[in-house]
Amino acid sequence: MKKSRQIIGVVGRLGGDKLGQTILSQLQQYGVDTQGIENARGEKTAWFELHEIGKTSAQRMFRGSLEAGDTVVSLPLPPVYRIAYYIHLATAPPKQQILWFKRYNSQTSPHTKISIDAFEAYARKNPKETYEALCLATGYIFINEEEWKTVALWLKKRHRDLHFSVPVILKLGEKGATIIYPNMKAFHVCAKKVHYVNGTGAGETLASVFLTLRAQGVDEKHALKKAVYYASLSVQNFGVDHMLQQGDKTKSVTCFPSSTA
Repeated sequence: MKKSRQIIGVVGRLGGDKLGQTILSQLQQYGVDTQGIENARGEKTAWFELHEIGKTSAQRMFRGSLEAGDTVVSLPLPPVYRIAYYIHLATAPPKQQILWFKRYNSQTSPHTKISIDAFEAYARKNPKETYEALCLATGYIFINEEEWKTVALWLKKRHRDLHFSVPVILKLGEKGATIIYPNMKAFHVCAKKVHYVNGTGAGETLASVFLTLRAQGVDEKHALKKAVYYASLSVQNFGVDHMLQQGDKTKSVTCFPSSTA
């Protein structure tokens, strides 16, 4: 039986400006399938700035504008995306994540799992919508410590505990990451000690590596070890291009199971 080709695709709206065309070209150069990208002619491409305070990504100042990204893609999902193992709703306003899920979930295969990533700036502003979006996940939830505490505090004021029905990947920065299961059992992976330069994109690196390996059949613990390793490498410089030159030099990373989060 011939093995099917595995692809990574992107769904979104890019403006018709130079920035949008540059991003599209770069994605294609990386081998990313771009048939899910809608060209928003006459609009500008979304942009954002993150200013880190100190030598970690624990505290960040955020500003940006959604521009063309303020509207959810109107096109139907390309047929090949409908049978994806995983669809990841990356950083976005929670109201958009909710709208995306409602619009496209019915177009996916029954085996497709949808993961969702939170963002502290949106969680602080809209904890209710952030929680509602995260609860829609059918695969994994990706969340950092600040986002977790923000949503948990909002729920505590309403006499409710923070709990999800799918595994949570709790991102802990320089301490690594922990996968927390619905029964509250957990497995932790320590991060590789590196020279920190900038943490922008580390969370996206972790999610993309983890989900890609899971789609390839790698078990969760090994997928998380590899994902944390590459997320650690990503903070040594701006962007991720510098990682492509390092090759795969993965060494064992200390991991340990725990019974609670």
